[in-house]
Amino acid sequence: MKIQLNNKNINIYSCAWFSPNLQKFLKKYPFFNQIHLDTKEYIWYIGYKDSNGIWCGARFLAVLCNGSKTKTFSYPSNVVNRFEDRSNQFWRCSKYFGRRMFKKWY
Repeated sequence: MKIQLNNKNINIYSCAWFSPNLQKFLKKYPFFNQIHLDTKEYIWYIGYKDSNGIWCGARFLAVLCNGSKTKTFSYPSNVVNRFEDRSNQFWRCSKYFGRRMFKKWY
């Protein structure tokens, strides 16, 4: 899976600043590349929303903890209606906010 950062195509599977568990999850579910924020409960989700409005995915924290073992779900419309798409913000900022922010503790 490639994303564009600073006008460069970056392969997230080979970049050290992405979580290894996130990389494993995206290898298993390559189409789950949208990041949403639940504006009421402030929970981050990763998944995708199809043209019918059905949203499938998982809690982002569960992905970071469990990787490809994370269970995915389809969420009801009363939850999805509160979602705000933050995909562009996340992928742009990941290089800075990824694993590097913990570098001094490794």
